[in-house]
Amino acid sequence: DVWEHVVRELVDAREPAAARDVARGAAPLVALKGSDPERYQDLERLLVTADRFERLGGESYGASDKCDPWDGGDRDAKRRRVADVVGNAVGDVAPARLATLLGAALKWRAHVGAMAARGRVDVFRGEAKGAKKRGDEPAKPPKRAAGAIRLGAGSRP
Repeated sequence: DVWEHVVRELVDAREPAAARDVARGAAPLVALKGSDPERYQDLERLLVTADRFERLGGESYGASDKCDPWDGGDRDAKRRRVADVVGNAVGDVAPARLATLLGAALKWRAHVGAMAARGRVDVFRGEAKGAKKRGDEPAKPPKRAAGAIRLGAGSRP
């Protein structure tokens, strides 16, 4: 249900190429093709309709050109249903786990040079205190000439 919903959301966002790639490449949808071919064919028909609709420039020329990924249903109700399914499948995580993940992310950013190795970081504002960011310094004019460029007599602009 989740992957099918992702495909429908991509079609609704007018991204039929991305929706097609997900539908044909995601392992759960490939398994759906074998286990429930009728549901998979509905997705394929939706993708074909979305492609045709986008080729027309998003303009609806008739009832057959209308692209409704929700089959006339309520998108928010389907989102809530998918959220309930995902919520039941995902367990609670200790609060310390979030702090551990944030610490690892900050260490990685320091490792790749995206921020200063030492310094305090305000996670909620997204800024490092006391650390200089790249490009913060104004460009300084040169203090001395490095040399002269000499062109030959035959060179012309």
